[in-house]
Amino acid sequence: MKTASRALSLILALAFFVFATSCASGETKPAASTGNSSGASTGNASSGSVASASESASVSLKSIRVASQTECTSTPFVIADKLGFFAEEGLQIEYTGELTGGAANVAALLNGTNDVMNTHPNNFATYVHEGAALKAVELNIVDPPEDIPSEFRHMRLYASKDNASINTLADVANYKPGENLKIVGTVPSCTTFILSYIFKNNGLDPSRIEWTTADSTSAALQALELGDLDFVFIHPPFYYLAEQNGYKLLADSFDSGLGPAAGTYLYAFSEDFIASYPETVQKFINAIKKAQQYANDNTSEAARLTAEHIQQEVKATHYYYTGTGIPKSYIQPWLDDLVESGAWAEGEVTVSDLVDFTFEPELE
Repeated sequence: MKTASRALSLILALAFFVFATSCASGETKPAASTGNSSGASTGNASSGSVASASESASVSLKSIRVASQTECTSTPFVIADKLGFFAEEGLQIEYTGELTGGAANVAALLNGTNDVMNTHPNNFATYVHEGAALKAVELNIVDPPEDIPSEFRHMRLYASKDNASINTLADVANYKPGENLKIVGTVPSCTTFILSYIFKNNGLDPSRIEWTTADSTSAALQALELGDLDFVFIHPPFYYLAEQNGYKLLADSFDSGLGPAAGTYLYAFSEDFIASYPETVQKFINAIKKAQQYANDNTSEAARLTAEHIQQEVKATHYYYTGTGIPKSYIQPWLDDLVESGAWAEGEVTVSDLVDFTFEPELE
């Protein structure tokens, strides 16, 4: 069992990571979700649960504590709360305050401040590798199928409107020969992972990418305008701004060839919480899957509820996983990339090290 003391020491070992806010722009509604490549739709998710002798029946709602969700990854939490999906399962959401970075979220789970967090597989694998006793139990965001409108895809690559040398992704091959290409990104993150795959999948050399930093995505967009960056690779809240400013769209996460894996985001609890409250974990999954189905089927209303909650404009939301089971193929590429980058040896961290398949079946 990991103690609060271990949690505080662990935070020093973890790389600081900030996941950019993630909500798509555009009002287009995707086709009604019938599940991702695993096939099944949750629809009205089953309320069946893993039995727990330690949990007694109560008429009061049990709180699920999470860091304050004041950006667009809040959508499933907001919908499950506002539309009563949590209450149907005997749960209520409790927002505990802002946290800055993945390491702080990990510490909050390990010391009992929070119950659940959401994160990308590569960051999550780093936490587990460093000794954090955490397990993922369900999928959140995934990249949508090809027939879903492109504004729901996880990330987009843009060039400046003033860059006369670049009009398509293929033009990147002969751009600034012998020089590195400056793009904002932090290793490991979804940004560095997905863009590297876009390059490799389209015959470009990812070793040419020189990852740099910016205070915010807005600052990165300004740096692109000034010529201090060669490209920007951004999340959905900024698609509309990029389009309004005439930036040239070169590629998006679909071009990585990763399929749904290009968007994979996980819900995770501490191992202690899972062992103590398995029924609560199952109820959380039931409610959150209903919310994700609703978000895919009712994007305008999902955007409205999200905007109301975070108190800023949201045009639409991400595409969410609604299948039954957790496909390992959605997670494995993120681990393969860490092996390729030299973070650790092959097999040192496996999908089974990251995911507890008690609540959702293991799928290939």
